[in-house]
Amino acid sequence: MKLLITLALSVLLFQSGFAQTGRINYQWNGYGQFRLYKNSSGSQGLMVRRIKLWVKGEAPGYSNLRFKVQGDFEYKDAEQFRLLDAYGDFTFKNGYLRFGQQTPEFSLQRLQSDWKIPLLERASVINSLIPAAQTSARDVGLQFHLAPFTKMWQISFGVYDGKGAKIAVAQKPDFLYTFRSSVNLSFSENYSLHLGLSGMYRDAHSADFSKIFGQGKPFTGRDLRFGVESLLKLAKIEIQAEYLEARLSDKKAYGFYTYVNYNFSGKNQIVVNVQKFADLNPKTKDDVWVTAGYNHLYLKNKVKLMLSGGTQFDNDYSIAAQLQIFFN
Repeated sequence: MKLLITLALSVLLFQSGFAQTGRINYQWNGYGQFRLYKNSSGSQGLMVRRIKLWVKGEAPGYSNLRFKVQGDFEYKDAEQFRLLDAYGDFTFKNGYLRFGQQTPEFSLQRLQSDWKIPLLERASVINSLIPAAQTSARDVGLQFHLAPFTKMWQISFGVYDGKGAKIAVAQKPDFLYTFRSSVNLSFSENYSLHLGLSGMYRDAHSADFSKIFGQGKPFTGRDLRFGVESLLKLAKIEIQAEYLEARLSDKKAYGFYTYVNYNFSGKNQIVVNVQKFADLNPKTKDDVWVTAGYNHLYLKNKVKLMLSGGTQFDNDYSIAAQLQIFFN
């Protein structure tokens, strides 16, 4: 926690210094999520779900070279502050090249910021089957992001170390290759359709896929995954859905989610989510979860209260309330 406070104070001091000289070429921000929860396993209480801080901007004297550094504190990680993003973007006419520690582009919901989505958590299948799921969805590598003709069509290619974020000593890489393509069709100001697909491949060696197999079962073999995604916006209604599948040698894990979000006023949302994740761990249940929630946006997403409850209809349930506050 001391590191978190030190980083926050450093950012404020640097911002103050640049403000005095009039040479501001970066921004800082962050937010906290504070949660009250209870579930059928007997776990309950108050927690700091996460606190994130980041700095991003342009390299001095180079308007086509951007950077971002982001750190994260999460309760589940024994109150440790960790580095998430540390990358640069070299921009050009129809896209950019991103290099450093980043989120490989794979899945629509994974690329949507957690402070923006109308659900307390991303779907289990997203958190478990995306690349680098065990290391905060971050890996070290290069990614080309292109918009070949217009912003209607976007495509990305990535090459990564394959061992996830560098939280330990360097290991022999399991090169990870990713691909994602999406089309955005806008029919009017409030009506649009997004369609996309993702793919990834690597040859894994003693990889930690505990979110799929369970603890103590390192995986060696072919790792092939793909996903399809859609988002339909109809004025006050959003319907989003994804299906992901992982082919791990001769085994298969898969799952999906679908949610409907109704924005019945500028400050109120009602959301219903259905999800399923069929993993390869015999100790977990693969039944469908159904969750309903209500969100009140006091200051859009900068100050937001979220209430949520869900069940698997088999004596399993989870309820929670969360307050989200931005720092800047």
